Amino acid sequence: MPAIAEMLARIPPVSRYWMLSILVVAAAVQIHVVNPYQLYFSFKTAFVTSFQPWRLVTTFLYHGPLGYELLLYFLWFFRYGRWLEQTFFANKPAEYLMLLLVSAALIIVIAPPFALPFLQPSLAFSLIYIWSRKNPHEQVALFWLIHLPAPYLPVAMIVISGILAGSMRSLYADVVGCIVGHIVWFLMEVWPLEMSSGDGWSPLKPPQALKDLLGDL
Repeated sequence: MPAIAEMLARIPPVSRYWMLSILVVAAAVQIHVVNPYQLYFSFKTAFVTSFQPWRLVTTFLYHGPLGYELLLYFLWFFRYGRWLEQTFFANKPAEYLMLLLVSAALIIVIAPPFALPFLQPSLAFSLIYIWSRKNPHEQVALFWLIHLPAPYLPVAMIVISGILAGSMRSLYADVVGCIVGHIVWFLMEVWPLEMSSGDGWSPLKPPQALKDLLGDL
C-alpha cells in the first residue's frame, strides 16, 4: 500500500483524480453496482425524457470494464495527459482543468452526429493530439516497432483504429478527439498571438475563484 500511495502522489492532482474516478466507475460497473446504460450521454435522456444531468460527467469517466483495454489506455494517458499537466501546466491545476472542461464541452457539441455514447476516449485522444503539437520534434514508437515524428501520431492512431477497430465508433471517437484537440491547440497557441485583443482574455483562462480553490501558482 505505501508503494501505491507513493506512486499516486507522483501523479499531478488533476490527472490523479481523473484516473481514480475512471477506475472507480469501471470497478462499479464490473461488480454490477452501476449499469453502463446509466452513464452514457444522450441529450434526450439527460434533459428531455428525463432529468439526468450527471450523464454530462459520467460519459467522460467510463472507458470500459476493468481489463487489458483499460490498462492500455492508462499507459497512453500516463505518457501524454500527465506530461501536459507536469510540464506545460506545472503548478497550474486550474488551467489544466479548464483545458479539460473546454475540451469536454466541445466534444459534447461535436459528437452527436457520430452517435458516440461514451466520450471519454475522445477526451483522451484530444490530449494526445495536443501533446503531439507541443512536441513537434519528438520521436514516438507505435507498438515499439514503428517510429515516427510526434505530429504524425494522431493520424497514425486514427489509421490503426480504422484497421483494427471492431466498429466505426472507435474510429469516430478518435476523429472527434483530433478535431477538438486541434481547436484547443489553436486556442492555446494561435489565439493569444493573433486573435486576442490584448486584454489577456482567453477561452482557456480559468476564473480566479477556480485558481484560488486549486492553488495555481
